[in-house]
Amino acid sequence: MIKWQLHPFASDIFITVYLLATLAIRFYLEPQLQSHPMASIGVGAFALFFLWALIKGGFLNPNYFGLLASNKKKVANK
Repeated sequence: MIKWQLHPFASDIFITVYLLATLAIRFYLEPQLQSHPMASIGVGAFALFFLWALIKGGFLNPNYFGLLASNKKKVANK
């Protein structure tokens, strides 16, 4: 079975664009929903769940733009 994976830097770019796009969609939809904030919260929760599923499934490999030390570096130093 072929396992699709993005390079860590490409995953970081994908996650950043995805989060900004979903945030922009929510800001665009918010005035149209007027008194239904739960709909906006539901859209945001679904967007985060979808992103979480992509990471847990192994398609995305976030590196957080190198801000956090990886486990490989910690193991190599021991």
